[in-house]
Amino acid sequence: MWFILIRAALTGIFGSAFGKWFLATRMGRWFQTKLDTFMEYLAVKYDINIAKKEIAWAQQYPNLANRIEVLEAKIQELENAKTTTTTKPKAKQRKPSQR
Repeated sequence: MWFILIRAALTGIFGSAFGKWFLATRMGRWFQTKLDTFMEYLAVKYDINIAKKEIAWAQQYPNLANRIEVLEAKIQELENAKTTTTTKPKAKQRKPSQR
């Protein structure tokens, strides 16, 4: 039993030291950059962090969340009204060339 605990502690210490050393090398910085880029890609693709934070925030502040939803609905309604009433500008008519 003691052997397992000592082994786990030594492995953790060695792993931490190796990680700090590896991240200080050129290859370690490259690897960390690639890992960060990939994790950012996944977070954006699946909208992971933003969705969780938004739900938690809306649960904490339900009145404010409702106000924002109402305002967004009004904005969408105004944008829809603007696009339906807007017409394409007429093309300028050319004057006949004089010869």
